[in-house]
Amino acid sequence: MFKSISVSARVLRMRVAVVLGLGLLLGLCLLICIYPMQPGNSRSLRFEAHIALPRSGIVSALDYMALEGGHLLVTSITSGDLYDVELAAPGAGRSSTIRTLPGVGHAHGIAIVDGKVGFVARAGSNVVDRFDRLSLRSTRKIGVADDPDAVVFDPLTRLVYVAAGDSRIASLIDADGGDIVGQVDLPGRPEFAVVDLKSRLLYQNLSNLNSVATVNLRTSKVVSVWGLPGCDGPTGMAIDADERQLFVVCSTNSKLLVLDLQTQQVVSTVSVGLLSDSVAFDSGLKRLYVAGGAGQLTVASRAADSRYAATETIRTRIGSHTVAVDPLTHKVYLASAGIIAAPRISVFIPQ
Repeated sequence: MFKSISVSARVLRMRVAVVLGLGLLLGLCLLICIYPMQPGNSRSLRFEAHIALPRSGIVSALDYMALEGGHLLVTSITSGDLYDVELAAPGAGRSSTIRTLPGVGHAHGIAIVDGKVGFVARAGSNVVDRFDRLSLRSTRKIGVADDPDAVVFDPLTRLVYVAAGDSRIASLIDADGGDIVGQVDLPGRPEFAVVDLKSRLLYQNLSNLNSVATVNLRTSKVVSVWGLPGCDGPTGMAIDADERQLFVVCSTNSKLLVLDLQTQQVVSTVSVGLLSDSVAFDSGLKRLYVAGGAGQLTVASRAADSRYAATETIRTRIGSHTVAVDPLTHKVYLASAGIIAAPRISVFIPQ
């Protein structure tokens, strides 16, 4: 009898210990997700501040960012809102002025035209909102193909290019009038796109084909499709027009490819963080920043032989999958999702 009681007591203590351990582990996980921890130490970047954005529920996920005239524009996937963050004050942080353009869920790409007019894609309602950049008021809703995502402005044709993932169509909008004036039929599912002012072409990632399509916006036609050997799931894209190099993030296999635009050959392959999505290029410092949603920011620099290599990986918050860089101040902005807590923009200064 005493032996039975002793065994039962030990089992009870073990169960209590397991429950307490699981509770502590769960609490630690919640703390990591909620607490706006300071990013890891870095040789190339110095953390400056967090900018807290409005919450939109238990999970608040951010998407595209755009810099314009001392302001940072950020879209919210979960709420559909567009946030305008004023960055003019030195060391802009928690006291930054934030304005909101409300919307329906799933806001994605942003393009600004001449600093005055903006276009934001809303996949939840399959429209593009044309808005006044200064007053942050919607002036027109433009119906587009299903699942609009990336939005890019081409100053040469004065067209706003809107890529729709599910439809595999890009709508062409007259930037001045706001009317749809054409469309581009794409051979695959589009992700991000960039305009090359030197070749007068647009480059479009095709995630399901592991390829890049070159598009002539004047004729609304795909000119060619380039394969991306060593890339699985291309998402983010950036360009160095002067050096004729294209940078493509491969989300599925965690790689960054550097493509020579003259030869269409891959000249560098860089390992990046898990769930990497977007890439930002600092043309002045010849640096690349790749945001990994698993909590890593990869920094890659250009060598004398024109190749790129990773110089360091910075620990960041889980859910930080989009990044932008200011070409004038060289500051880096990293958008992070919020779980229970508010979503945040982490601001870094190069060093």
